[in-house]
Amino acid sequence: MPASFIEAGVRLVTSPFYFTPYLSLLNRIDDQEYVQKWRRFHDWTKGHIPFVGATLKQLLNDLVKENKLVKGQMVIRNQRIDLRNISSNLLVISSKNDRLVPKEQTYLIMNLVSSEDKQYVLNDGGHTSITVKNGQLPEYLKGWLQARSDSM
Repeated sequence: MPASFIEAGVRLVTSPFYFTPYLSLLNRIDDQEYVQKWRRFHDWTKGHIPFVGATLKQLLNDLVKENKLVKGQMVIRNQRIDLRNISSNLLVISSKNDRLVPKEQTYLIMNLVSSEDKQYVLNDGGHTSITVKNGQLPEYLKGWLQARSDSM
């Protein structure tokens, strides 16, 4: 599948009107923080790579249609993937208005992993609202990392 098809598919889900991002940029051109964030996001949305059609079909069938990862039926390289084997510290971050990965799909992992130290954070905003601002990590992430790191 050509990268342009993947980009078009993502755009259909997120912002189907292609000129909308440019209007947003023009509207806030004097806000340098916004312009920098816009550029990073724009580069990210253009960074798709081609995807082998049969692989994409299998991935969508396994993860979306049959929900194999959640059901404990996903197999990679002849090894069954079991989310209960995840026992490391876990921070799951979701956004209230994320149209690519809705919050309803992110919380479920909290009940599937064996991690004792796990935290779920629900942010305002959309898919890209979890970004570095002014070179700083969001406070919840900074605090979570500091509490689990000797070097911070």
